[in-house]
Amino acid sequence: MVYIRYPNFRILPIDYLYFNAIYNATERSGDLIWATVKEWQNDRFEIQRSINTVKDWMKIGEVQGAGYADEPTDYNFQDTKLPLAGGTIYYRLKQVDFDGDSTFSVTRAIRIEPLADMTHWRVYPNPTTGYPFEIELINPEAYKDEVVTLRIITATGHFETFTFDHIKSMGIRISDWFLTQAAGIYTLEISWGDRLEYHKVILKR
Repeated sequence: MVYIRYPNFRILPIDYLYFNAIYNATERSGDLIWATVKEWQNDRFEIQRSINTVKDWMKIGEVQGAGYADEPTDYNFQDTKLPLAGGTIYYRLKQVDFDGDSTFSVTRAIRIEPLADMTHWRVYPNPTTGYPFEIELINPEAYKDEVVTLRIITATGHFETFTFDHIKSMGIRISDWFLTQAAGIYTLEISWGDRLEYHKVILKR
């Protein structure tokens, strides 16, 4: 008996049948559905999302894989934490094997409109030169003394993250940061508790 070895041969972990992202207007959610034709050592799918760019991916959940399958397997995931400010939401799947190797799916996107009268924060002046710059809570009922995480995302997809225990210091700290940056359009992502909100800021020089 003769054995033939293929040292560089690797069985593909999955074969996608389809992957789609659909905007569910009734529940205001991003509904992801996908299916595989077959699977080999498929541990899980990590769902990644990026907002208004394809350079700032974040894991928002995961779905357990079937492991081994020779017939079609259906999957779904619902993203219910869409930004109040709307925008283009990009999704992709990171498939992870039992041995830790991973592959990425194609990218899908949905477009959502901002919710009217649902802004809890106000950023001003806008446009701004960086000083003065204020971040004001305009809906106190939406804030329960949670820690606030603020990410500033640049037009190139880079970001800076700040954490605040006291919201009164937010404007001063972000103003100091803006004073060191170049003119351009920046996205402020404000998250607290289970809420998420986005604001566009134009920085002038």
